[in-house]
Amino acid sequence: MPAFKFARNAIESEGLQNIAIVSTDCAYERTRVAHMQLGILSDGAASCIVSGESDEAQFEILGEGQATNQKVLHLTWPDQKAAGLQFVVNGVRKAVEKAYHDAMLTRNDVDFLFCPNIRSDSNEFLSRFLRIERKRSYHEGLATYSHVYSSDCLINLVHSKLWRSKNSQNDGQTLLCLMMGSHSWGAMILRSK
Repeated sequence: MPAFKFARNAIESEGLQNIAIVSTDCAYERTRVAHMQLGILSDGAASCIVSGESDEAQFEILGEGQATNQKVLHLTWPDQKAAGLQFVVNGVRKAVEKAYHDAMLTRNDVDFLFCPNIRSDSNEFLSRFLRIERKRSYHEGLATYSHVYSSDCLINLVHSKLWRSKNSQNDGQTLLCLMMGSHSWGAMILRSK
């Protein structure tokens, strides 16, 4: 999410036209080959181009929002699971509210929700929490397509057979995409083109 925010701002304020974003999964500390602040990245990677030239674009970025809370990193699991879930819920809420505000839209304007979770019950919980009905939420088997957690929404948008088959006339749909980490949550509102 920070990369999308930076790319959008750089295009709008600095006159840049094309920015490539590459996201990777970082290996856990115990599996890193390098030491100190350098780590070996996993082989999972995804990329996209954010461009000011919208003619060839698949999606238009309408708004984005982000929330973080470092306190989540200091919780002990499973002892403080309820507190951790509350942090997640509050973080997702803040990120989505910021994205709606940035796009000048409301949840009623959203045609489809894309979540980054492989577990369908987690996606269903987020759908209910955000008050977006299940039929407007992507619940296909994300494990088939997802391999880079921070980019799962983009990967799913490109590869989703379910969304594309149910929405053969995808142009102009408004999509809410969630991006979630351990202590950082992002929301992006896109319009399909």
